[in-house]
Amino acid sequence: MARFKKAVITEKGLALINKVQTGSVNLEFTKISTGEGDYTDSEDLTKAIALKEKRQDFALSSIEVVDNDTVKIRTVIGNQGLESGYYIKEIGLYAADPDEGEILYSLAVAYQGQWDYLPSEVEMKLATITLDTFSSVANASTVTIQGGTGAYASAADLENLAEKLQEHIDTGPIVVIEENIPASARKAGHWYFYVTRKQTISGGSADGIKAGPNMGLEVIEE
Repeated sequence: MARFKKAVITEKGLALINKVQTGSVNLEFTKISTGEGDYTDSEDLTKAIALKEKRQDFALSSIEVVDNDTVKIRTVIGNQGLESGYYIKEIGLYAADPDEGEILYSLAVAYQGQWDYLPSEVEMKLATITLDTFSSVANASTVTIQGGTGAYASAADLENLAEKLQEHIDTGPIVVIEENIPASARKAGHWYFYVTRKQTISGGSADGIKAGPNMGLEVIEE
């Protein structure tokens, strides 16, 4: 498992935070970039404006507020279209600056020799890494990520979505009832289907069966 040092906010990132604190703009993160550039311990990462050896760009999958000054950004890194594998040694988080365009907001570099290898598409048909990036911000409630980018959803995000959909189905606006409920007891915005009669067909011909507006038929195959 890769180990990265704490991400450093660049000078351009700090300048953007100052703009956010004035209330003139909101902070919007745009993408994550990965690369294989090497860094020394003496390098000043705040001066960085780009990755040293960028290999890939990835759209952002989701964002979550951790506290008032921190957000968690999830990205799914994959090898689709990757012609040659590489070790992920640097990760850059980009943001939109109203005056300068897209900037390198923060940079994280891996500890020496503790990298993750991302194989090429030839080496492995489908390889993905779910990356959670924690970033310091001025006001977490106003931070957004760029939408409409075709980002992949992680397995955890898909599972969470499935749970929410199931919850919506279980508590949704369509209700089938077998005993009439007075209108005063019904919830606003819900549709109630009242089964007034049930008829079970067990054998014989069904050619002569007629259905009226107040009758439901339940066909059981035995």
